[in-house]
Amino acid sequence: YTLNKNDIYTGDFSNHEHIKDLTSLYISIPLSIELKTRLSKKIYSNIGLGVKAGFFRDTSSEYLVRYHREDLQEVREVFAMYQLTDSKTPNTSIVLSGGFYFTLKHCLIKTNLVYNKSFKNIVEGEYQFGNLLVSEPTRGDYKISGDYFALTTTIYFKIKKKHKKEKQH
Repeated sequence: YTLNKNDIYTGDFSNHEHIKDLTSLYISIPLSIELKTRLSKKIYSNIGLGVKAGFFRDTSSEYLVRYHREDLQEVREVFAMYQLTDSKTPNTSIVLSGGFYFTLKHCLIKTNLVYNKSFKNIVEGEYQFGNLLVSEPTRGDYKISGDYFALTTTIYFKIKKKHKKEKQH
């Protein structure tokens, strides 16, 4: 967001602070299958399909922006954002992925493009602007779906096995 300078500053209302109270704990349990196909001696392709169940701890969070005078005698809160998570039902999603494995001398590198589609919003809340000098107060609701695209890279290092010498009698 951007606030108009005329909405905030009068006299010595030049100090501002951001207050965050964000205490979310999210645990997810993924289950997926992957199909690999050899393309060459050192390259494999893969496609994956999975589901994920995520659980939030019941929590509410807030983010505030306040302006105040130097002497802290007067404080003006101009922006507030609140969120509420629902822990009663799990957040389920479907996960699709595809990419390649590259076998190298000392490691295996996997790179994938991942798409996650959630079946319900993971966060919902409201925001509001107020105590502005020129603009009218406004409020609205927001939702965060949890859908995303990701590019992942995983490196698996080879571990040398130590061979035990056989005892000779």
